[in-house]
Amino acid sequence: MHAPVDPVPFEISRQGDAQIASNGLASLTLLDAGGRVFKRRGVKGVGTESPRRVEWAVVELNGVRVYSDGVNVVVTTQDLQP
Repeated sequence: MHAPVDPVPFEISRQGDAQIASNGLASLTLLDAGGRVFKRRGVKGVGTESPRRVEWAVVELNGVRVYSDGVNVVVTTQDLQP
């Protein structure tokens, strides 16, 4: 079995009131003070020949969440897990 490959990690920072999640390739910026930015991590394909780590940046505002892995973006009110 192979070791999982690590994604480029998101770093969360602030610029004034804005919260920013960036992995150097993609970024999500939250301008509203009432929301939050955080990360979700997991491993897909556990027990297979090619497990892979997954990291999402998540922006939540007024019950709506934006999930991004740096390539794909999902917008929903659902609480998703990688």
